[in-house]
Amino acid sequence: MDYKQLIIDAIDSKKDYYCDLAMKIHDHPETAFNEVKAGEWLAEALRENGFEVEVGLYGMPTSIRATWGSGHPVIGLLAEYDALPGLSQKQSAVHDPVIEGGPGHGCGHNLLGTATLAAALGMKADLEASGLPGTIVFYGCPAEEVLTGKPFMARGGAFKELDLALAWHGGGVNMVHYGIAGGINSAIFHYKGIAGHASGAPWLGRSALDACELLSVGANYLREHIPDKCRIHYSYIEAGEAPNIIPDRASVWYYVRGLSREQIDDIYGRLVETAEGAAKMTGTQLTVEFLGGCYNTHSNKVVSELLYDVLKELPPIEYSEEEREMATALAKTSPRYKGEDPLPTGVFPNTWYESSGSFDLGDVQHICPCGLVTTLTWPMVLGNHNWQATCCTGNGIGLKGMIQGAKAMAIAAGRAFREPEIIKAAWEEFDKVIGKYSYKCPIPDDVPVPQPVYDEKSEQDGKAPKQKKEARSFLKLAEDRYSVRKFADRPVEQEKIDAILRAAQVAPTAANYQPQKILVIRAPEGIEKLRGCTRYTFNAPLFFLTCIDHDQVWVRGQDLKDGADVDAAIVHTHMMLAAEDLGLGSTWVGSFDPAKIRAAFNIPEDIEPIALLPVGYPADDAEPSPLHSKNKPIKELVVYDSF
Repeated sequence: MDYKQLIIDAIDSKKDYYCDLAMKIHDHPETAFNEVKAGEWLAEALRENGFEVEVGLYGMPTSIRATWGSGHPVIGLLAEYDALPGLSQKQSAVHDPVIEGGPGHGCGHNLLGTATLAAALGMKADLEASGLPGTIVFYGCPAEEVLTGKPFMARGGAFKELDLALAWHGGGVNMVHYGIAGGINSAIFHYKGIAGHASGAPWLGRSALDACELLSVGANYLREHIPDKCRIHYSYIEAGEAPNIIPDRASVWYYVRGLSREQIDDIYGRLVETAEGAAKMTGTQLTVEFLGGCYNTHSNKVVSELLYDVLKELPPIEYSEEEREMATALAKTSPRYKGEDPLPTGVFPNTWYESSGSFDLGDVQHICPCGLVTTLTWPMVLGNHNWQATCCTGNGIGLKGMIQGAKAMAIAAGRAFREPEIIKAAWEEFDKVIGKYSYKCPIPDDVPVPQPVYDEKSEQDGKAPKQKKEARSFLKLAEDRYSVRKFADRPVEQEKIDAILRAAQVAPTAANYQPQKILVIRAPEGIEKLRGCTRYTFNAPLFFLTCIDHDQVWVRGQDLKDGADVDAAIVHTHMMLAAEDLGLGSTWVGSFDPAKIRAAFNIPEDIEPIALLPVGYPADDAEPSPLHSKNKPIKELVVYDSF
């Protein structure tokens, strides 16, 4: 059998499996850096089909690296699976969200992750049947929607192993991307001023909002003096509480886009100088929070031509009458619709373009030859990042485009496995066009990877995480935390351990003597020893034992009471709440044998173990104790002025 037909048959034979998974991800949308369930489902599907799977690499808990095969060529596939905030939508041609304000797959990444899985399994079937050498690498790439997922992965060493990379994305036409799309820098400018009465004594205040507005004025004047197709845009995040209070805090979030890193860095540097000028004009303090950036894309001509040839050869998608009726009804919601066929089946010509839009594939394209193919998943007149696209990515229109995209990637890989001259020519093109640039990740090493945080609106069933940028208030955090007594069989990432220890480090202690000593227990042999000291381990994968050095503790002079227990409680509480903020569970354990724990972990005599904190990801069926919500009335707990 011809390898192309073998791949098509292999993908078609599991079509229902792929469509079910794509719909499962669609119905449980998770935003950037929070793709916990989607990542788990894709990783499990890869394991079930014989791939060696690693998750949580590159400091990113929701990333995936899965491999099958051996030898060269090493061909990578690039999956994404994050949703967009605010685009929840039912299957309807009128706006009708599943959850008001909830996220939705308005860019089709539920299809993208699953199409990449289907392509990987199609490639595997081809290599198994042919006996050809070759390695398939499936990269699960979080957070494309904030344009930093692949840059963070590249910073951690991803993609360097590849001879070739292939990617697919849904769209409004069938086409291959051949051109340049803009890269980006993303930063929030935070201003701190002085609050005051806006009418009674405005001269005593220094307005942080004035600084934000002056930055915006400067940025708008700067637009005239930047190259064509470069862009600057912004959104206010914090702008004061009330008109009669001079805002002492204000923040504005900026994107700077350009067609090369040189353009982006130059414009961004000028924007930062403008921000500094706004601070000087208003007497405020400026803090720049750099969120990240990505390279511009630059298509590899050889890989683009390979994908274009394959796409043209594929049989066109056939749509049902019901699907055409839905597409027409959705198209009519756009003022741009003029009666054209909303579901064209032809292939758009492979011509060079330059676009101001951005996606983070450019970082991969500056590391190895890489191409991107698109098949139709929503009517072109609609575009994406809207509720109409969310509707299409959850019905047959999007699912059929997904299967077509999987076939295109897998057949292109099949040709590359058989024709080594393709990869040789792709690298010659890469060295000629891209090789003169030495890839340097645009995200500095000191910028942390955002971690998943849970929120009630982030999934249709209310359990998925949302971005930490939308963090809960302290009171909401404290109310949400409960004692977790059942943990999932999943390790806690080092980045989260470091964040919890940072919370312990900054915890206030009496006279700031900082007498705390934290013992971190995570090795299996250490956990086994701990089980001999307490029965309250709850199968957690990680433990923090808060201890106090009595030689360093503050002592009250009036009655010689030392602050050991108070300091330990403050430190322990900081770690407990930090774990909650990071999407982890914990429970405070005070019941253990101090003598046994001293002996088991060689704790010196002057160091006293005070409290134990098991930490980990809550099990799916973990729930609060019935006593958790039974709070005494405030009037029973509080006395004003005197007992």
